[in-house]
Amino acid sequence: CAVTVWTLNLSRVGFRAVTFPPLMACSLLLLWRGLPSRANGARRPGLWYMAGAGALYGPCFYTYLVARFSVLALLLYALYSLLRDRRRFWLGGWLLFAAASLLVALPLLIYFLQHWDSTLGRIGQVSIFSPAINEGRLPGAFLRHLWLTFRAFVDRGDTIPRHNVPGRPIFDPLLSMAFWVGLALAVRRSPRQSACALGAIWLAVMVWPTILAED
Repeated sequence: CAVTVWTLNLSRVGFRAVTFPPLMACSLLLLWRGLPSRANGARRPGLWYMAGAGALYGPCFYTYLVARFSVLALLLYALYSLLRDRRRFWLGGWLLFAAASLLVALPLLIYFLQHWDSTLGRIGQVSIFSPAINEGRLPGAFLRHLWLTFRAFVDRGDTIPRHNVPGRPIFDPLLSMAFWVGLALAVRRSPRQSACALGAIWLAVMVWPTILAED
């Protein structure tokens, strides 16, 4: 986040969305430390870690709408742990994490329940499901956005100056190569390595806000 062009650019604007990546990264770090593993040799090693992870995850919902997608990513990883890596699955820890998150996010949740137009308003403005954006050709719009999202990791990124140096891809050529190799290894190792599974699940879910948004 300290050196990526996108986050630097948005931080100069003072756009609150820029706080989502570091907050989420710190929350995931504490979550990872709190869950059981062979390294810590205990079934319930991290009550404070799990509570801290939740306390950092709650504020993510105040930063940017994509935080809502992270709920699905975490649920899928918890399901993966339950089915593929039971030693890392700790129901009590997950419940503590959820409770701490909910406590912090509760004021925003109450507001959204009382102002439903705010809950869905922005999504309706930028979603490709809106006829104003897809112009009655949803399949074509979806395929176009899927292709543009792929290209962002390869050769051409966002063209809006507020977000990016216009057209600059996410990675330079060498980093792009490392990204694709790393992604392939993560997918291959996911059935037996939790860290790889979390990385693959996270990318697979969190790329969808980009695919489904207008810009």
